[in-house]
Amino acid sequence: MHRRQDERVSAVLNDWDLAIGIDAVALQIHRGSGTTPFMAMDLLTPRAMRGAVSMRGAVRHLYHHDLEAIIWVFVWIMCCYNEGKRRRVTPQEVVEWTVQGPNAGKHRFSASFNQSFAAPSWAVEFPLAILLVDHIQDKQRAREKAVTLARTFGRIQPEETDEPEKVWNKHWAIVKDICGHKSLPQLHYIVELIPQDAIYRRFTYSCFE
Repeated sequence: MHRRQDERVSAVLNDWDLAIGIDAVALQIHRGSGTTPFMAMDLLTPRAMRGAVSMRGAVRHLYHHDLEAIIWVFVWIMCCYNEGKRRRVTPQEVVEWTVQGPNAGKHRFSASFNQSFAAPSWAVEFPLAILLVDHIQDKQRAREKAVTLARTFGRIQPEETDEPEKVWNKHWAIVKDICGHKSLPQLHYIVELIPQDAIYRRFTYSCFE
């Protein structure tokens, strides 16, 4: 498409194929879109994948799913790039994560993720990555447990609400807790990079309890 202003014509590139209205909550269902290795674990469960195929929306695509995807991109870069250049040899565990089945590969990678996977230039930031991955796993286990209990006792599981601002602020509360911890002084510089609009003081969270 194009935009015309007075005598000036400008080309406009956009992609609205998967766009929905802000208020269209009912349409926020997982359609199976995304780059599989980086998709949130919740969207790769059999329940979510069946919903994507049948278009019945077994799992809603929420803001925290996209935030989790960014974390997986961070982890992948840490494993595949050293000092800004692609590593000649990619760790086998990373290869298996990115080429195996949508959920199995990521679960195996998460369970075995350690500093030997990361490139040397990311040694300082590795504690942040592994603690974020641990947090993702904890949240995923809690969701899976809730689904199992609901099925076992025949309950209707409450629909998860989409709260972008709350999720955004809580994410930075977690990052601040990790990077500001006295046992990780090498990460203190990241605290200064936290967006000023992240009102993380609203939340109390600790990865070190």
